[in-house]
Amino acid sequence: MGEGPVESVDDDDIEECFSKAADYVELHASHGQLGCQDDMLKLYGLFKQATQGPCTAPRPSFLNQKGRSKWSAWHSLGGMSSKDAKLGYIECLSSMKPEWNEKILKKETRAGPVFSSLVHVSNEIF
Repeated sequence: MGEGPVESVDDDDIEECFSKAADYVELHASHGQLGCQDDMLKLYGLFKQATQGPCTAPRPSFLNQKGRSKWSAWHSLGGMSSKDAKLGYIECLSSMKPEWNEKILKKETRAGPVFSSLVHVSNEIF
């Protein structure tokens, strides 16, 4: 991989960082807050490669353009290792949204107890 924000990720931290990156993407992609379609397809392919390995699924039919695009993004990664796909995913997200990991770190380093008003609201409902 090239130079970038991924350089600071230790081997032991790749799993945790990848999991947090995937959570961030899942949350923000549903609100259209990430990137263009090409970026999203790249993330999709890297996620599938990281979690399921090389693409062995048959190519979707011509009528399923969305499925074909996703398949192509995954299939194009060939035999990339799971570790490299996870690093690529983190790097891709970092280039799209450099602030993503700052938000994660702020949540983790917050000191003191966390109180939620939702507990009180849910008790009032019932």
